[in-house]
Amino acid sequence: MISYEKGSKHSKDRVVLFNGHKVTFREWTEVFLEFCRNEDKIYPMPRFLGRNMLVNFLMDCLRSDNITEEISSKYKIN
Repeated sequence: MISYEKGSKHSKDRVVLFNGHKVTFREWTEVFLEFCRNEDKIYPMPRFLGRNMLVNFLMDCLRSDNITEEISSKYKIN
């Protein structure tokens, strides 16, 4: 489903493929924004965190440079 191949912009560049399709930065952003909108719908503020939960999850992953078991558990991600 998700795979990677060598990119051409740098010796360590990797291109992300989804079902063989090269995912562009714009496509990734469109998907991310749709996830945010959906989180806002199903977990509306102020009772819930909405998109902020997703943003917090991503920030935790960025800080650790990985999706750790601890982060997965914290956000109940399988």
